[in-house]
Amino acid sequence: MTQSPGRDSPGSSSGSAGSGSRHSSASLDSGRASGRMPHHHHSACHCGDTVDRVRAMIAQGLPDPDIIHAWLADLQMEEYARLFIEAGYDLPTVTRMTPEDLTAVGIKKPNHRKRLKAELANLNVPDNLPDYIPGSLEEWLRLLRLEEYGPALVAQGYRTVHDVTQLAWEDLEDMGIVRLGHQKKILLAIKRVKDIRAGKRSISNQGSLDFTRIPGQIRHPRG
Repeated sequence: MTQSPGRDSPGSSSGSAGSGSRHSSASLDSGRASGRMPHHHHSACHCGDTVDRVRAMIAQGLPDPDIIHAWLADLQMEEYARLFIEAGYDLPTVTRMTPEDLTAVGIKKPNHRKRLKAELANLNVPDNLPDYIPGSLEEWLRLLRLEEYGPALVAQGYRTVHDVTQLAWEDLEDMGIVRLGHQKKILLAIKRVKDIRAGKRSISNQGSLDFTRIPGQIRHPRG
């Protein structure tokens, strides 16, 4: 996903337009809390150690903003933590950022983008996207932890999971979903739904396909 020409980056005044959403205060508070964590004073980052530390923090159930801050501190790039957190990125979505996403979020130095992209590839964090098509839009958004966008989507006529698969990032912007991390996560989740429908991914037994809402599909048999 790339940012459209002429749009301000999240570091600008308009980039904070999404700061009123659910992630804002909690994420920023977590970021401030993580600022009190001990800094790693390494002359060079040992990738294996960094990956192990991230996995240990995930296992401990630490909040994503804390993990992102600690990971960047380990890379001696903690000045970028605020950009990721304010843009609404969680850890799984951060690890799927492209160089264009890194540019859009405000990382302007090419050598830093190149290094971050390489480090992201090493993390190998699960995407945490549902491996099935939920039966309702509400459930889908809940699984993505983006429930706050339900009213905006419904107001624009998007009432089912099938409906939202027609969305592009420009549509998200137009309806007020402006935080880049949230846009990225929604678009990744839309791609997952399309891949499941196309048979590119096996369907998890955690849920069932919403056959009644997929055009051209046989309705799920009752009983």
